[in-house]
Amino acid sequence: GGTSRGTRGGHLALLLARAIGALLADADERLGHVGLDHRAYALLSIVDRDDPGSQQEIARRLGKAPAFVVTAIDELEA
Repeated sequence: GGTSRGTRGGHLALLLARAIGALLADADERLGHVGLDHRAYALLSIVDRDDPGSQQEIARRLGKAPAFVVTAIDELEA
């Protein structure tokens, strides 16, 4: 067909992004009754399972900036 490989790749990336967004929204809805969202759950899961020892290690395991972890912990403590 007339579709280039790059265009198909872009379409696939869009579909994956939408699917991930839908899964995260579903997770947020399911976790909402206990006052959590997917970000807080991921953080708590790492702390519970791996005992990472530092906020920097948590950030590394989440693939996020350390500032994200600081904010997430502050929100959990609130």
